[in-house]
Amino acid sequence: MSLQHVIEAARAAVAGRAGNPVHLDQVGGVVTHPELLKIKTDNDNHIHCDKHPKNTFEQIADNAAAVRPVELPAPTVRVLTPAPASAARPRPSCASVEDLVADLALSKGAVRVFEVLHMVAGHVAQARAYGSMPDTVTLHLPQGLLAVAAGYTPRHVRNLLPELVAAGLLDWGAHAVKVKGMGLWGGCLFAVKVKTGDVLPNLRRD
Repeated sequence: MSLQHVIEAARAAVAGRAGNPVHLDQVGGVVTHPELLKIKTDNDNHIHCDKHPKNTFEQIADNAAAVRPVELPAPTVRVLTPAPASAARPRPSCASVEDLVADLALSKGAVRVFEVLHMVAGHVAQARAYGSMPDTVTLHLPQGLLAVAAGYTPRHVRNLLPELVAAGLLDWGAHAVKVKGMGLWGGCLFAVKVKTGDVLPNLRRD
């Protein structure tokens, strides 16, 4: 009796004991399909049987190909944008020296001294952040510094100041301070005209 008949008879006996009907043409699908049964004989005592149903592997491969990869949700990126800065309120500006001295009979030296005072008054107005530009800006400035900035001697500046007062561009006076009980001159106060119009500079005690 060949080995294949022995295997077929054994499988038929096992199937019969389990109570399943035996179909000799479908027993195991191995003996009736010898191309699926590979028998390797190393020696007389060891027999290896390898069954590799091709259709099972093909089905697994088809199922794996049919499975779609899981799509991860796109990450959410939050970008914080700064709030738009409020538009800066335009600062009021002074009238130009040319507009203020127009139609005025002033000497060249008086115009030069007024240019220096007008420039300082513009910086003081910006530092004080006026909501609207006043007609005049009052400031404190030592007369010696004014002379240096204008390029004149202090005596020459003192001779030119009355000309500016008469033209309605300036009002000024010496500023006295008390240091350790002593009264000293501490520079000058100047009221400088920075807007065109009929308002004249005028120093007040306050």
